[in-house]
Formats: sequence, C-alpha cells, structure tokens
Amino acid sequence: MSAAKAGPKNPFYGKTGESHSRFGAKGVKLSHSIKTSLLNIKTKEVLYFDSQRDAGAAIGVSHKTIQRALRSKKIINGLYVVQKESNNGET
Repeated sequence: MSAAKAGPKNPFYGKTGESHSRFGAKGVKLSHSIKTSLLNIKTKEVLYFDSQRDAGAAIGVSHKTIQRALRSKKIINGLYVVQKESNNGET
C-alpha cells in the first residue's frame, strides 16, 4: 500500500505551503463569518465586527461566549448586548 502511493502517485505529491490542504492557509473563511455588533449599555456605543471571534477578542471573551449570548439574549460582563448583523448592515 505504501509503495502504491509513493512519489508522484501520492495525491499530495509536490504540494507545499498554500497549495497543501492540510498545512496551507489557515483561518476563518469570510463566507463563514457572522457579522456581529456589541452594544455597550452604559455608553450606548455600538461596536461592529466582521466575526464573532473578533468581537470576543475585543472584549476579552471567547467566541463561544459571544455565540451563547447571541442565542440566549444575555448581557456579557453586565455591559455588552450582542446582536447579529444582517447583510445590509441592519440588525
């Protein structure tokens, strides 16, 4: 089996860096990102983010915390309300 897939017969033969599916470009695809806004209930300031990970990093919580707050409509750290943004910029 190993000899049958060795060298040029291997599907990953010659693929390195960006062209290698396992070791190439990493990160979140923009098509998988959910635009999110955070409303500071004390200052009424609204912060807009391209992803839940970015929103979480901005306030020092994980993206899972952002997801849970979005589903449950709970306030994060007693300060932030999370809202999902639609494609046209409205909530």
